[in-house]
Amino acid sequence: STLIESNHIPLFASWIDKKDSSYYNRRNIPYDFKLLYRSSQDGIDTKSFHRNCDNKGATIWMAKIKNSSQLIGGYNPLDWSGDFIWKAA
Repeated sequence: STLIESNHIPLFASWIDKKDSSYYNRRNIPYDFKLLYRSSQDGIDTKSFHRNCDNKGATIWMAKIKNSSQLIGGYNPLDWSGDFIWKAA
C-alpha cells in the first residue's frame, strides 16, 4: 500500500484486539493483512469494491483525504456481502 507504512500494522492489530498500542511488534502480529482493493487500480465504484472485498472476513479500510496528508479508516469485523442487509457487530 502507498497509504500506510509497515509500522502501522502492529498498531492496527493492537486496535483490533483492544490492546495497548505497543502490544504487538512486526514479529508477533496474529493477523495476515492483505491488500484487497485499491481504487486507483480496481475502480472507484461500489461494484469494484464488493468484487474485491465481499466474503473475505474482517477488513480494515483506509482512504486519504484529497489535497491533504490525513487518512481516515475503519474496521469491519464482519464480511462485506453487498446484499444490503444490516448485521450486528
